Amino acid sequence: MVDKISKEQFEELDHSSMWDGYEDFHKLLEEITGITAKRYVGYQYFDEAGMYIGDSNNSTIRDLLNNAYIQIEDMMVF
Repeated sequence: MVDKISKEQFEELDHSSMWDGYEDFHKLLEEITGITAKRYVGYQYFDEAGMYIGDSNNSTIRDLLNNAYIQIEDMMVF
């Protein structure tokens, strides 16, 4: 799994999380970060080590990246 992504990659993920369907967003999320999604009532997200990092009901893309210890270059994440 990566430990950092670019601001442009973050913006692409953020846009995809809001406008693309789950399948496209999840594919992009895994390609860029290594984070995978598993279906349950919503989706649960896991890092490459298999550790739970959030779910689709309560987690934003910022939450997922933060919980996976992935930084966004040139951008402060709170």
